[in-house]
Amino acid sequence: MRYLQILATLIAVAVVGLSGGSSEGQETGATQLWAVDPLAKVFRDARPPAEKPAAPEAIAAGNEYESLQLVLRSNGPLTNLRARVADLPEAVVNFVGFVPVRANTRNTPDAELVRKAPAEFPDPLLPPSLEKLDAASSLPIWITIRVPKDKQPGRYKARLLVEADQRRIEHPFVLRVAEVRLPDKRNLWITNWFSAVGRRFQNFHGVADFGEKHWETLEHYAEMMAAHRQNVVLTPIYNLIDFKAGPNGTLAFDFSRFDRWVRLFQEAGVIGLIEGSHLAGRAGWTAEKFDVRIRVVNEGKVASQTAHPDDPKVENFLSQLMPALEKHLAEKGWLDIYLQHLADEPIRQNAESYRVLAALVKKYAPRIRRVDANHYRELAGALDVWVPQLNYYDQSYDFYRQRQKAGEEVWTYTCLAPTGTYPNRLIDYSLLKVRLLHWLNFRFGATGYLHWGWNQWSIKDPFADVEPPHGRGHLPPGDGWIVYPSEEHVLLSSIRFEAMRDGIEDYELLRLLSGQSPQKAQALAERMIPKMSAPERNVARFRQARRELLAALGKL
Repeated sequence: MRYLQILATLIAVAVVGLSGGSSEGQETGATQLWAVDPLAKVFRDARPPAEKPAAPEAIAAGNEYESLQLVLRSNGPLTNLRARVADLPEAVVNFVGFVPVRANTRNTPDAELVRKAPAEFPDPLLPPSLEKLDAASSLPIWITIRVPKDKQPGRYKARLLVEADQRRIEHPFVLRVAEVRLPDKRNLWITNWFSAVGRRFQNFHGVADFGEKHWETLEHYAEMMAAHRQNVVLTPIYNLIDFKAGPNGTLAFDFSRFDRWVRLFQEAGVIGLIEGSHLAGRAGWTAEKFDVRIRVVNEGKVASQTAHPDDPKVENFLSQLMPALEKHLAEKGWLDIYLQHLADEPIRQNAESYRVLAALVKKYAPRIRRVDANHYRELAGALDVWVPQLNYYDQSYDFYRQRQKAGEEVWTYTCLAPTGTYPNRLIDYSLLKVRLLHWLNFRFGATGYLHWGWNQWSIKDPFADVEPPHGRGHLPPGDGWIVYPSEEHVLLSSIRFEAMRDGIEDYELLRLLSGQSPQKAQALAERMIPKMSAPERNVARFRQARRELLAALGKL
């Protein structure tokens, strides 16, 4: 597998443009192990600090995850490395792998980049074993601690142990558990769109669509999502609903596969919300009309077609599908947790086509809520859940607050935009930007977050091509995915995905504090996000705000 090849050549480290808590370096001969704040991206050329830093300490609420990061470097090569944590069974160790970035994210000041490209950037979390670490090459080691809900507050001492053929080295650290407990209920809607059928999924996982191995693989997906607090699942209705020929040229619908999908993600703790996939697409960005995917019955057989929303064939199709879907959802008790996408990112040029489609869905399924990422404000009456791109949310904030007052819901989304000083989850951006996305959601009242790229991997190689082609150029590094495929483990997390989960947990803690003291919670969030386009950049100041948040909720 590609990640093993990367591990054999990686591994090293440098902290760029970030400061934060670190730990006493432990030295055995020419081998050193020291701690670095997990919000710092560590590169291959990282060197140990000249002075002994403070002891590393992870501070966490009960029922949440927290991370630590240490760095290993040796003047001579090390072989057959293995790492584990002693004295803390809740801790899991990974080695941090590197991916090549050819070009930095466009329209971004140098000060907002953790390193100039071309360079290899840390991102995937790999298994904690390595055949060889080259001399004078630094290896970041990631510790993830899942704090049990019932773990008693206090300080817990533990050790990271790294063993190689040449030597054994260890480093102590501390987990400090605060008196507060993170609530089980997940109040921020989180969706990362993912590919779960078709060529990409089949190629990377070696399974046929909807065979038993496919469903087993989806269980791994659901487990990873639930562990990272995703609670909205993009559900490919055209793949899951079996369209059949009914009497007199009508359609019939078999929801068996749809039901199995929903139950799988519900049982894993992901749903949440069922996010029905898009009914339509378009031939080009400025195309005047959307193309609705429909099914028709010809000579007793079901055929696929596309047609514009104002074509009578579209109304004929939706007049059958949407009432059947609404009825089925109501029978299963899922109607209140279902959202339906119509067409992605409507703009001025195709807004009228979007309105026609929205009216048809409302006509034939009046109780189903409609949701879409959108670039255009003039769609009142066509949307129940607005999902503006973050910069548009910023520019039209008063408008979206009015939509909320009208009883509609507003989320935010990022993708290959916005860039510049806005927070986003791109590989060459700081991990603090990733984490603060959800402080921003709390601060400015958005109740959900959407991203299109969870596992939209490059067919070429997700570990070697993190900027696949897009339109006339390439995607920014990491925009298409935040997890990686694995033959042995199905999926691997990334340091960005860990930082994103931390930010979602922070949102819940801020919300908890808001129930006690709205002014205090907002003041903390405002310190970190004075403006949407100007999140805090200093890790030490963020750590102070995080400690104040926990202290306000319970004794540290």
